[in-house]
Amino acid sequence: KGGMSSVVNINLRGTGILTHPNSMLQYDEKMTDEEIGLLVERVISLAGLRLGRQLRSLPGMEFIRELLATDKQCKICIANAWYDGSYHSCLTEETKTFPFYSVRNDRNPIEHYSWWTITNSSKTIVMVNLETDELLTLSGTRYDLKIEKEEALKAMAMSAQLKNIGRKLREISSKFQQDLEYGFLYPILKYVHQDNNLTIEVRCNYINIYYRGGNILRICEKKTGYNFEFDVNYIDIGNGSKAKIISLPKHVAVANDVNEWVEIMPTIKGEMDTYFATHKKAEREFQQLVVRENNIGGIAKSTDYYICDIEYQVGDTRFDLVAAKHVGKGKYRLALIEMKYADSAFGGKSGIIDHIKKAHMYLTSNSIDDLKKEMHGILETKRILKLVKDLPVGFAFIDDKNDINYKPEFIFLLANHRPASKSLDAELDILKKQSFYDDFCSMSDLKIGTASFFGYGLYKECIYTLDEFDAINQNLLDFAHRRTK
Repeated sequence: KGGMSSVVNINLRGTGILTHPNSMLQYDEKMTDEEIGLLVERVISLAGLRLGRQLRSLPGMEFIRELLATDKQCKICIANAWYDGSYHSCLTEETKTFPFYSVRNDRNPIEHYSWWTITNSSKTIVMVNLETDELLTLSGTRYDLKIEKEEALKAMAMSAQLKNIGRKLREISSKFQQDLEYGFLYPILKYVHQDNNLTIEVRCNYINIYYRGGNILRICEKKTGYNFEFDVNYIDIGNGSKAKIISLPKHVAVANDVNEWVEIMPTIKGEMDTYFATHKKAEREFQQLVVRENNIGGIAKSTDYYICDIEYQVGDTRFDLVAAKHVGKGKYRLALIEMKYADSAFGGKSGIIDHIKKAHMYLTSNSIDDLKKEMHGILETKRILKLVKDLPVGFAFIDDKNDINYKPEFIFLLANHRPASKSLDAELDILKKQSFYDDFCSMSDLKIGTASFFGYGLYKECIYTLDEFDAINQNLLDFAHRRTK
C-alpha cells in the first residue's frame, strides 16, 4: 500500500504482528481457526486493506512457511534479495554471489523485490521468487512450487546443507516431564522403577516404554492430556486379552485412566512373551540389557558409560545406542554404539562396513555438537526421572575441540561372537581398505567392546582399539590352540 512501503510486518519466528504505524498484535501458533480468523480481520482493518475477492494461492510463501516450521533449531535465515535501507539500498551480497541468479541490475529494485534468499550457515542455498513461485537451487535446478513444492522440500531435506531440517529433536516438554515426575502420570514412572525389565526412552514429544526390545507402551503429549498406544499386533487374533486391551482409554487426562493401564501391564507383558517365543528379537533384547545394566542395574554406579538413547536415526543412518562415557570430573565423551548379535550379522547389508559407511556420511554432514546437545537434554530428563543412577547435576559433554575426548567413540558391541571364527577378521580387513575409512577414523575412534566375564556392563578397560582387539583375540586363539595339543 502506498508504493513499496510496508503496512504489516510479521515475525514468523516470534509471536508479534506490527501494523502501521505502531500497533502490536500478539498471536500464538496454537490458536484455533476461529481465533486466527478474528486476528486476520483485525490486521486487515488496522492496515486499511480492502479485500473484494478471494486471496490467490501463494505456493512460494507456503514453501517458506513449511520450511520455517520444520527448522526447529533456527538454522536458516530468509531475507529479501534487495536491501531496502535509508542510505545503503542495494542488491545483497548473498544474492550477488548466488551463481544462478541471472538478474544483475543493481539500480532497479523492482526486479529484485520478488526474490528471497534462504541462507544456512552464512551460505545461500536456494532463492525463491514469491511472484512467479520459482525455486532456484545452488546446482541450477529450478522448481515450479505451484506443482513441485513437495519435490523441492524433499530435495532440500536430503541436501548436506539442510540435513537436520525437517527432523524434530528428541525431547519432551517440561509439563510432560513434571506429569511423570510427580503428576498424574507418576504411576507409570513408578511401575517402570519397580520393574527393571522396562526402560523409558525419550522421543519427539512422546516416550516409548520398552520390554524385551519391543514397545510395550507409547505415551504422546497432546493439547489436552496424553494418548496411550499399544501395538495390538503383538497379540494373536481371538485372544481374550486383545479385546480388553483395545477397550482401554486411548486419550488419558485423569489418574483413573492411568491406573487402568498400569493394572493391565502384567497381562500385556505376558502376551508379548508369547509373541517373542516365535518372533525372536535377540539383538533388541541384548540392547535393552545393556541399557538396564549401565543405567539402573546393580553395577550401574561402577560402569563407565550411561546410555542416552537407543535406535537413534537421522536419514539412512541409525545408531543402536548413543552413550556418554565418563572421563572425569563430571565430563563425558560421546559414544556411538552398534550391537551385532552373532557372527552372521557382520557382513552384507546392515553389516560392519555398511554401518561405518553410513556413520561416516552422518559425521560428514551433521554437527557433532548438535548431537551432544540433544543427548545432554535426553540424559538430563533421565536424571530427573531417576532413570539413571548417580549422574551428577551439571554434567557436560566435552566441547573443547583440542581435547582428545572431543571426537566420539564408535563402538561395536559383539554379542556371542565366536573367537575362532574368521568372519570378523575378514570383515575388518575389508573395512580398512574402504576409501572412507581413514576419513572416518579422523572423526571418530573406532573400537570393539567385549563383555566383562559374562556381563553387560560397559567398562573402559573392555573397550579396545582395533589393534588392541586383534592382539587380544589372537592371544585367546593361541591359548585355545595350546589346550587342544
